[in-house]
Amino acid sequence: MSRISPTMQYDPAAAFDDLVARDENGVVGVSPALLCTLYLCRDFEPERRRAIRDVIRRYADLAKDGLRWLIPTEKGARRIDASTIAAALDTDRASIEDSDDSWELHLHGGEQPEAASDLGIEVFLRRRWEEEPPHNHLSFVSFRFPLLWFANRKPGFPSFVLRACERLKPVHGYGGIGLITAADRFLASHFTGMVATLAERFPGLEIDYPVSHLIWVRAGIKGVNWLTILGDDEIARFGGLDALKAALLSTATLHAYGGGMMIQASPMPLIGDRNRQVDVDDYRKVAVALKPIRISTHSGVGGGGFDRERFERWLARFDE
Repeated sequence: MSRISPTMQYDPAAAFDDLVARDENGVVGVSPALLCTLYLCRDFEPERRRAIRDVIRRYADLAKDGLRWLIPTEKGARRIDASTIAAALDTDRASIEDSDDSWELHLHGGEQPEAASDLGIEVFLRRRWEEEPPHNHLSFVSFRFPLLWFANRKPGFPSFVLRACERLKPVHGYGGIGLITAADRFLASHFTGMVATLAERFPGLEIDYPVSHLIWVRAGIKGVNWLTILGDDEIARFGGLDALKAALLSTATLHAYGGGMMIQASPMPLIGDRNRQVDVDDYRKVAVALKPIRISTHSGVGGGGFDRERFERWLARFDE
């Protein structure tokens, strides 16, 4: 692993460029990115499915020059580019209108279809009966951009996330600097130990395996990062909007939208560095305030060294 610059908190891209990890065949297994994951409920309803289509379309329009793969299709991964993505998505997204069925999509810009990529969007929607009582399972939409993607683009990442929240009305979610693992789950499992080690060193780093989180985040929010999204139900569970504002007074910037609130912990995304005693105090304050609605139980992720005990310790990292 490369030596990490002590300036990484203020220039995360420079530090993380050297942390792209490849397997013995040169396939990228881990890549840093600006990521956001939003958890959804009752997304089988036609209006909700149309909103998801709109978010996919908006993302694809913005990122199309860097996207290379559409997964899954009937023939596996399909190679795409800026000239073919619109037609490919129109065909693929038509099936999303079948509101009783499950639906998934992974669109990314990796060198190979199985590789990790810092550009992409992933969607997993459950069948109607899985989201209805007594099951009440959640689905998710997760998207990411290279760390400097918004350096010369306006508006920035928080604005993109806020607009997605306005359309999707998520139950809850989070966004910040995180590690993206390989699209192929077998390949991704080889890097879980590396991801765990980085997570323990850099407390502001988001560790995200949405499929593995779905069963656990029904009980509350997974945690806090640069951006923390709370739907109206989570705000009510906390004690209401006034209680939320009081708990976060002078700690963070609150962005209201129809259906919830996006909490921005700091002006810029941070990762900290325990080896150099660089804290992420802005994140810590938000995490402490939201502790009553954070989950503390999880079975672990990805195998290979990030088991229940280690992952639950990571979930509680801001409480230390």
